[in-house]
Amino acid sequence: MSDRMKDRIALITGGGSGIGAATARLLAEEGADVAVVEHPGRRDDAEIVADDVRRVGQRAMVALADVADEEAVKRVFDETTADLGVPDCIVASAGVAGHPDNDGFAGLLDLDADQWQFVLDVNLNGVFFTIREGVRRMAEASQSGSIVTLASVAAKIPTAGVYSVSKSAVWMLTRAFALEAAPLGVRINALGPGYVQTPMLDDAARLRGGSSSEWFDTWAARVPLGRLGEPHDVALAALFLLSEDSRYLTGSLLHPDGGIAMRFAGG
Repeated sequence: MSDRMKDRIALITGGGSGIGAATARLLAEEGADVAVVEHPGRRDDAEIVADDVRRVGQRAMVALADVADEEAVKRVFDETTADLGVPDCIVASAGVAGHPDNDGFAGLLDLDADQWQFVLDVNLNGVFFTIREGVRRMAEASQSGSIVTLASVAAKIPTAGVYSVSKSAVWMLTRAFALEAAPLGVRINALGPGYVQTPMLDDAARLRGGSSSEWFDTWAARVPLGRLGEPHDVALAALFLLSEDSRYLTGSLLHPDGGIAMRFAGG
């Protein structure tokens, strides 16, 4: 590895599994200390990732929070700053596909207000609280940094109900924050993955019936590169956006999606 993230302090929401976990491990391998932020119900997953970070010689901590809770997000930043220092690279990866009663592809006409609000609270408000707190902390410490949000190709392809709505909003939120944060030396960019083999994709397959492998074959056939993404594929893109390799990029949306956006949404 290149030590591109040496002496950096990373905070990753949704860091206990999927893309968040892969990013935490990769950033640690590149020299970053990592705060693994996860929902209180997933402490064990977060501890496993933190142990992996320590195993490569970096400092790690676990912080528990529901990112939809503004005060919980503030507390996570307090804990991280006390244990590791002010985070200067942040990944807002926590998200849900839909309400526990249905998935993100449920029709909007079928949603009640609570189901709609649940997704927006996590996928949009959680990202808002994370970015805002991160920029504020960096500004107070007079330090520059980089933030990555997780949008989705679903932000451009309106076939996923409230999930598409929430991810489209994350993309605009990223751009709006990027303008405000640029004079402070904080860059903010978004990733828009396609079909990635994560627990969220497993859940989507389960809710549709049949085996995960059958659904995965169907989805992979739509990808120009011919395969589903792996969390590490997205983590590599996050590393680029967090590192100085992308020092002149802010307000951008990068698609590590195997060509899905190009095929179905014009890029």
